Amino acid sequence: MGLGASRAMDYLQTADAASMGIAPSKVAVLGHSRGGKAALWAGAQDPRFPVVISNNSGSTGAKLARRDSSGESISAINSQFPHWFPETYKRFSGNASALPVDQNELLALIAPGRVVVASAADDGNADPQGEFLSYLGAARVYALYGLGDTGLPSTSWPPTAGKSFRGPSMSYHLRSGGHGLEDADWDIYLGTDLFER
Repeated sequence: MGLGASRAMDYLQTADAASMGIAPSKVAVLGHSRGGKAALWAGAQDPRFPVVISNNSGSTGAKLARRDSSGESISAINSQFPHWFPETYKRFSGNASALPVDQNELLALIAPGRVVVASAADDGNADPQGEFLSYLGAARVYALYGLGDTGLPSTSWPPTAGKSFRGPSMSYHLRSGGHGLEDADWDIYLGTDLFER
């Protein structure tokens, strides 16, 4: 999806797309679960996406990988979906502390574009607390751009469920329920201007 999203953005920047009223500055790349992992990678690789939305992306997505004992582990995801990752990732199965980087750094690579992390309170496999902690960890890099405010009233877990928190270039929400891209998520994505600082 990452490369495919970039090729779609290539087209959206053409005169043909502009004649249809498409504005590349108002394009978001959104993914759920495996797609959320790909959306984060697309946003980290291609700075043309002004908004990157990761919905319940979990392990190797927004979740801190070094929280390997919470939610889906590196070993489990490598075993279940070996075709998703390079062979070298298998070296960290059962050895997450040896990782040279963690997922908050992936989120930080999206700066200064808006990163949106969405978690679900009952999605234990995705480790919503690990996604939240990764979001907080990325704020340090956003601060280098003068955009470090996460919009959260507190760094304590859990934040209020069902409420969207928004900083100048970071957004987070925790909804009730389990793994899914639900109406409540869409209401937040479509009901707030994610393209405004």
